[in-house]
Amino acid sequence: MISLLVKYKSPHKIWKILYDTQNTLVVIESRDDQIYEPLFAAIELNKNKILWENKIIKQNTLLNSLEIRHGYLFSSTFQNHQISFPKGIIAYDIFKEKIIWENPLIIFEKSHSKGIIASKLEKENEKIFFEIDKNGVENQIDSIEITTFDNIQHPSSYYQGETYFDTVQMFIFKRFHHQAISQIDYLESNNLLFINYIHQKNEIISKEFVILSKEGKIIAQYNIDNHIKGFGSPSFFVSQNYLFLIQNSSELSVFNL
Repeated sequence: MISLLVKYKSPHKIWKILYDTQNTLVVIESRDDQIYEPLFAAIELNKNKILWENKIIKQNTLLNSLEIRHGYLFSSTFQNHQISFPKGIIAYDIFKEKIIWENPLIIFEKSHSKGIIASKLEKENEKIFFEIDKNGVENQIDSIEITTFDNIQHPSSYYQGETYFDTVQMFIFKRFHHQAISQIDYLESNNLLFINYIHQKNEIISKEFVILSKEGKIIAQYNIDNHIKGFGSPSFFVSQNYLFLIQNSSELSVFNL
């Protein structure tokens, strides 16, 4: 039985969703087309509640959220919206709602079990790597090992003209009488099928999201946007027993599967 756990509506478009599978914490970064300073919100899933929302983490600072580890949000800072190269990292305590440390000299590389791995340039542009824990303590390392911690399942995107697109498009037409166009996002997880597709009717382009059993039984069906201006990133992902679904570009719903 699929049930809604929590729903969050941002005043701006949702730009990024970060999920810490170890602590069931979610951070949402949202942006306005005209205002480059992002807003953040945090959700504690095991309590089904929004911890805080519409927060500016640091005034007059452009941030890009990177990772959540051990209750901390790690973000890069930028000089301005026209320069995308990061110039430092800020560590923000999600529960205490305050910046714990910031370092303007390091660049985020990846996350690891204790915190993050960052780098900085030394003499002759030599890159030095560091493990950094949540308190900002640095431990120099020789190399980076590729390890995955998030256990997040993203859908495959099929585009018009591809064989897989045609196959799923035919299934959608037979099941829902919709002619899918442009892009279909498809995922099999938790013995369920998740399909996100775009179709046009009477000059209105809509985005639909459906959940089906492996036998083809409809479990849930949502119209998630009627104001499509372009096609891009999928509107959902699955992690553990949770479904994260973006609706109307600014609403996040989290379901228990």
